[in-house]
Order: sequence, then structure tokens, then C-alpha cells
Amino acid sequence: PAAPQPVAAAAIPPSPPARRRSERSLASLSRTSLAPPDRASVEEAAARMAGTAERRAVSFPMPKPRDFASDDERQRAMAERAAAYLEPLLPRMALERLVGGERSFAQLTPPDRARLVRRALLVNPGSNGSTLLEAARVLLYVRGYARARGWSEDDTWPLSRAVAASMIEGEHDRATANARGTQGGATVGHRLRGTLKALRDHFGCPIDLDGPLVEGAAPTCGALPPSPAASLPVHVYCQLEIVAGRDPAPALPGGADAARFYARSILLVALTSIRLKDAVRVRFSPDADRPGTRIYGLVATRDGRKGTKDGAPMELFAPAEGLLGRISWLPQHLTDISAAGGNAFPDFCGPHGCRTHVARAEAIIPNTCLAPTDVRRIFESIMALPPLKLSKEQITKSGLRGHSFHG
Repeated sequence: PAAPQPVAAAAIPPSPPARRRSERSLASLSRTSLAPPDRASVEEAAARMAGTAERRAVSFPMPKPRDFASDDERQRAMAERAAAYLEPLLPRMALERLVGGERSFAQLTPPDRARLVRRALLVNPGSNGSTLLEAARVLLYVRGYARARGWSEDDTWPLSRAVAASMIEGEHDRATANARGTQGGATVGHRLRGTLKALRDHFGCPIDLDGPLVEGAAPTCGALPPSPAASLPVHVYCQLEIVAGRDPAPALPGGADAARFYARSILLVALTSIRLKDAVRVRFSPDADRPGTRIYGLVATRDGRKGTKDGAPMELFAPAEGLLGRISWLPQHLTDISAAGGNAFPDFCGPHGCRTHVARAEAIIPNTCLAPTDVRRIFESIMALPPLKLSKEQITKSGLRGHSFHG
């Protein structure tokens, strides 16, 4: 007889109770194993807190911004101080990459190596060394994080993509939980990601920041909405001209009138249409062809590398005429600027409160240079003088931000 053929077993559908048990098991699995946790582990959270504590425990004292004869000198001194803070925090791998590799690192003596590394750091210092300082703070965070995890320097560097993403996520979560600042902390993680990129691209730190893991750790902040720009209101121009043309305040020593001096300098800046950052660097002098009827100024290159916004020197020309008539005080003000050391905005001294009420200032300090933030305060103080008498609230509401006095 023929051999029996195998018969395929028919699929037996599960009973309704068995099907329900299977569905419940899948639902439970999706809630536990498949879904990622909504917060970091205890170990990771502790490492993040240790990084934050390490960063906050160290301060970086900087020179006072008014203790310099020029803006160039101020920028240079602050950048050098910030580089001195950053250099000892850099890992050995970063130092080797800055000098060209392990062989180059070994060929130089420590003093020569330190000198060249310091110069390399000063290539990208940021305004007043801000980029260097932020990089130093992030390295402190990395150091505290690594210590909490029990890592040596060799365990920490190169910094992996996963660790970098975790740090960015942690800073974003911490800042948004505190919800401080105008953006509620939403930009902190994005800023940390930018600083890590600066450490990698400019300061030699081996950090893996490629791929969506790092980009997804915190939202990318887009460009801020554009600020409106416009000419100064007519009444502001008139206020500057009235204060600039008044007689010296007799109550001050030697007839000095700081409010009048700064109103004249601000008016020259406004008529020549330059940015506030260039205003503290411009050198006004008599025009060679029309010394009494034309304003002339020069914004030179900074340390032979960079001058104005596009990096080139800029000559300024404008008629010596305002809305209320000819600027007859121009020759005298140029003489006063020269006597103060050549800066249009030198520092001043006076009793308590003179920083926000420049009319209380008693004297101009020669061979000094104010920071742009000080010039903004002086401008607001001049707007509060008669006849305009603008309040702080009115100035804020008007939108006069002081990026440049022509708009």
C-alpha cells in the first residue's frame, strides 16, 4: 500500500480569552520595555548636577572695562585674561591638536608650547574674551561630570556623541525647568551645543557632535525676529543739540560739563551714522579741507586685523549742521577730545549716582575709554535732562536701544 502522506496541521485560532491575554501582554510590553524613560537615570542626573556644581564653583574675575585708554586695549586685555583661564582646562588631546599632533607636542619645550597655544586661543576670543570664557565654563562642566562618573581624562576624551548629547539634554531640561530669562531657558541647550562646537573647531577638543543624536538633544533656536530700525526722532536730535550747545554748568569744578561733552560726542556719532561699537573707537579730528564746517572721523583697523564690521578702516564725513542750525562748537569740542586723549567717550568721575545721572559728573578722566554699555546709559541720562525730560519708562517704550544712534 502507498505510504501515507503528511498532512499539514490546520492553524487553530486562539480562543477569545487567549487573544485578550496576548493583547494585554503586548500593551504592557509597549508601556515598559519599548517606551524610553521620560527622564535620565539617577546616575546620569547626578553626573549632570555635579557638572553644574563644578561650573558654578569657579569664577573668572575680569578687568574692569573702564580701566583702559582705548577699546583696542580693553579687548586685548580681556581676551588675554580669558585665554589664561581656558588654557589649563584644555585636555592633553586638545593641546596636541592645537600644536599639530603628538610629535609636534613633544618637540616643543613647555614654555614655548604654552606661548604658541595662547596665541592660537586668541585667534577666536569673542567680544571681550566671551567665547574663551564660555569655553572654560563648559570644560568645567565636563570635568565635574566626568568626576561624578569616575572617569579619568583618558576615559573622558575624546568626548563621545552620546555623552555630548546627554549633557546638552541635561542643560536644556534644567534651564527650561527653571524657566528664567526672556526665552524661559529654551536657548541654553542650543548655546551649549554651539560652545561644544567651538571647543571642537577652534580649541582642539576632540568631541563627536555629528548626527541627529546631538541635534535632537535640544531644540535648535532659529534667528530672533528682526529689530525695527529707524532714524532718531526729531525731538531726540533737538535734545542732543540743545544740551550740546548750552553754556557750561557753573557749579562743576573748572566749568566742566560732562553732559554737554557727551551730548556733543553722541551728536557727532549720530550725524556720521556709525554703530555704537565703532563710536568708542572713532577718532574725530579737524577736516583738512573744511575744518569748521565738516565733521571728519576715522575708525581704524583693530590691532592691524579688524576695524569696522566688514574689517576695513572707515572714514567719516558729515556737514557740521544739525536740525537747529550750524554746529558752531565743533572746533572747541575737537580740542576737548584731544585734551582727553583722543577718545570721544572717555571715562568720568563724580559722586554716587553719576553713572546713571551724568549731570552729576564732576570731571572727565583723560586717557580712558568707556564701554558701549556706559555710552547707552549716558544717552538715556541726557534724554532725561531738560527740556525733554524723558523717563526711563518712556525711553524703553520708545524702542531707543542704542545699537547705533542713526537707527
